[in-house]
Amino acid sequence: MKRTFKYALITVLGAAVVLPALAQDNFPDVPTDPPHWAMKALEEMKREGILVGYPDGLFRGGRPASRYELAVAVHATYMKLKGMYDGLDSQVKALTDKINGMPGGNADDLKALRDQLTSLQNDVNGMKGWGDDISKLKDMASTFEKELASMGVDVEAMKKDLQDLADRVGKLEKRKPAVDISGDANLLVLGGHGRSNNLGVTPGGRLTGVGRGSYFDAPSVGINRDLSVFHEAAFTFKGTNEDGPKWHATLVAGNMITPGALGSQSTRSLGAGFMEGSADVYFQDFGVNFDTSISGLGFSAEIGRLGYQISPYLFKRPDYTDYFSNPRWDNGDWYLDGALVRFKFGMAGVDVFAGRNSARNTVNGIDINPMGIFGSNSVPPGLPGSLIDQSLGIRVNAPLGEMGQINLAYLWLDSNTKVGTGIATGANRNNVFGGDLRFNLGQNLNIAGGYSKTVLSNNTVRVLDNDNAAIFGNLGYTAGNWGANVGWRRVEQNYSAPGDWGRMGTFWNPTNVEGLNAYVWLNLSPEFRLTGRGEFDREVNAIDSGDPDRTKFNSYSVQADYKLTTSWNLMANYEYTMFDRAASGVADPKENWFTVGLGYALGANAKLDIRYQVSDVKDAANSIYTGLGASRYRGGLLSTQVSIKF
Repeated sequence: MKRTFKYALITVLGAAVVLPALAQDNFPDVPTDPPHWAMKALEEMKREGILVGYPDGLFRGGRPASRYELAVAVHATYMKLKGMYDGLDSQVKALTDKINGMPGGNADDLKALRDQLTSLQNDVNGMKGWGDDISKLKDMASTFEKELASMGVDVEAMKKDLQDLADRVGKLEKRKPAVDISGDANLLVLGGHGRSNNLGVTPGGRLTGVGRGSYFDAPSVGINRDLSVFHEAAFTFKGTNEDGPKWHATLVAGNMITPGALGSQSTRSLGAGFMEGSADVYFQDFGVNFDTSISGLGFSAEIGRLGYQISPYLFKRPDYTDYFSNPRWDNGDWYLDGALVRFKFGMAGVDVFAGRNSARNTVNGIDINPMGIFGSNSVPPGLPGSLIDQSLGIRVNAPLGEMGQINLAYLWLDSNTKVGTGIATGANRNNVFGGDLRFNLGQNLNIAGGYSKTVLSNNTVRVLDNDNAAIFGNLGYTAGNWGANVGWRRVEQNYSAPGDWGRMGTFWNPTNVEGLNAYVWLNLSPEFRLTGRGEFDREVNAIDSGDPDRTKFNSYSVQADYKLTTSWNLMANYEYTMFDRAASGVADPKENWFTVGLGYALGANAKLDIRYQVSDVKDAANSIYTGLGASRYRGGLLSTQVSIKF
């Protein structure tokens, strides 16, 4: 139907239509060998009764059409279109009435009727794109008003019908299903191995080459005995109503979110190998959004299970799964069951959130992303871990003139369990506060900086309030095909925000460090990009007892990305981290990873990623920061991921 209507309008607008005459099977004067380029369109319109030719049966396509002939074509198109819509509309209503009138009818009969109704409704929905075409037809009716009137056509009634039809189509274009469904499906295969009787290790601290069955915990095994297959699918449901509260929910099913698999979305599972978990189901998020006001003050609110983050040094979830790419796992949001309220004051905004951060469990009782009272990694050393159970936070975001932005926050992160031992004994609350600002200086220059603190307390009584600050500053420059950023930071030993401010090797969210860092990128061509990072730190306070010197940390990485075609891309990355221990007679740990990857776009909504990572970590047991117990780790991890979005 849509095709027929398009053919008719093309003919009208191309001034190639003629006066009606006797119907015939074809037009003798339209070339068939070779066929004329418009032959299929002419045949289609002839079958639909829009074109019939001259009384002598000829089409006479080379002759210019008169205004009367064009008027006839407009009227024929209008009558065909009106008949199509009215016929379908009446059939839909008749079937709907029939279904509603037999609620207790035979199930097979009801299904057959519903299938017919669905088919007809799809035809009606196919008219949603007719709006512009109907508008053009209406304009043409006005253009040929005199000619149509001379034929006895009620032009005003025709215009009214076209306007009514346009209104109906407009409503169809706005009509949406009550629920919009989207999501993704992922298949992840991990094959690990060891080398030279050593296990391998990922930057997240997961072991490779662990083995299964009687080979479990052997010195090392090959990929065939350390092979794991993971799967996960997510279904996001959203209400499509344009007025009133909006709702959403994401339901996830798979075998990834267990300690032996990928772990929860916020834990490292340090020192564990990979193994399939039990099938599980959980809600990643669900909630209702609405706008309202109190005493003239407008605000928006979201209630339910929601994700939120502020900035890397204050409140952001780390991503420990470099071998798996997925928005739920990688977006940096901490999830809580509670509420978020957003206020706007001109260009400034104020967010207030509160909720429960524990017991957001899967069907099998796994918390989807637990938050530690000292950050997600139970770091810094010497501070025993405890989980955050509820949180309250306020954030202010405001412009600084036309070139800058400031971000301020204060968080109360509470645990239902007090710390039992260590320098924070008795603490059950982590107060996190601070802010950051960014300025664009023009001439491709920008600066950023921030300061924040964490205070551990027993309710309102301070327990630990020393060596607990973080400060950073960066200067960036961007040119046409390259850019660079240099910075300095100091993160003190007892700083404990649940953030994500990077890693050096297997040392995540490093504390008791200060020093310089740099990042540079270069586009050698539209297809080829190089990036490099470096960090040069040392301890703020010497940890090695009896030695006044401070351990040094040097970390480097370089990466090349190359786009082979629109579908294929390659990457290669090398990373090196060295811990220069201050203690005499202690070997210095060195950590190396080399990764190569191949990506292939299977289509607009599907992709394949293959990566192989080789690890070589030496004297790891001498590091007091990384948590690795063995002296040597050598191995590899082959990961294959297929992702489909729908």
